[in-house]
Amino acid sequence: MIAIIAVLIALLLPAVQQAREAARRSACKNNLKQLGLAMHNYHDVTNRLPIANMASAKGGFDVSGYVWQRAILPYIEQSASYNQWNENSNYNDGGSNQEICKKVIPLMRCPSDKGVAYYNSIPQYNYSVNLGNTTNQRHEWLTIPHSPGPFTVGDQVSPLTTREGVCSRFSDITDGLSNTMLMGENRQGVNNQDLRGLTWWGPACCITAFYTPNNPATDRTGGFCPSPNPNAPACTNVGNSSDVLLTVRSQHTGGAHVLLCDGSVKFVSNNVDANSWRALSTIHGAEVAGSLFD
Repeated sequence: MIAIIAVLIALLLPAVQQAREAARRSACKNNLKQLGLAMHNYHDVTNRLPIANMASAKGGFDVSGYVWQRAILPYIEQSASYNQWNENSNYNDGGSNQEICKKVIPLMRCPSDKGVAYYNSIPQYNYSVNLGNTTNQRHEWLTIPHSPGPFTVGDQVSPLTTREGVCSRFSDITDGLSNTMLMGENRQGVNNQDLRGLTWWGPACCITAFYTPNNPATDRTGGFCPSPNPNAPACTNVGNSSDVLLTVRSQHTGGAHVLLCDGSVKFVSNNVDANSWRALSTIHGAEVAGSLFD
């Protein structure tokens, strides 16, 4: 009898685990839908999307805390935090802004991923905005010409950017809102020296689509890359003076979620065609994205 029970448990356990992951994956998808709604509400008010990150009167784009998630706080039921933000303080200098950043926003975390440590007690998150098809610095990369995504960064302010921290309009996205990625998933860092997912930190607030989801290629971080860790994707610290490149990643089996500019959420396979994937990340490249979604 005991042997029979053990066999039944062994048979049931994978099904239970699969059901739990399906529930987590569904919750993750819903988080992105809510972020999409927040982005659209922000756009309705400002007629533009928020900037990915930018400098402030106090600090550079990397430490200012002037990132896209700060801009949409009023649209994700975090108005009090937005109103308490100190314009003369960075996100991590020990003042009131750091207290704001230490507050966990559940909407920003995928339940399939579990961060193991915080940097300065600030949580890491799982969703980042799309800068296009190459690198954060919007340069050609490995012979692939840069074509922009919906967001830009503050060290390369374009004519579409204002000091209020807004950039592209939906009307600028001539490839079509349903054919363009607005946001994608990212993995949280595995220790407090792996800042991937620390989206309050400028270099980690964004992803690009140079590599396909969960690609084994090494992430190029703007700092704080730990020694090789078997529990985390590989990374190399290139600093802010070189091209940062963070890939869409998730803890889901087989792929990752993306939020499209029309507000829909799709699951993209790890095996997606690289050219079609890059086409999905650009706003006016006139590429054909092809069939991408599971």
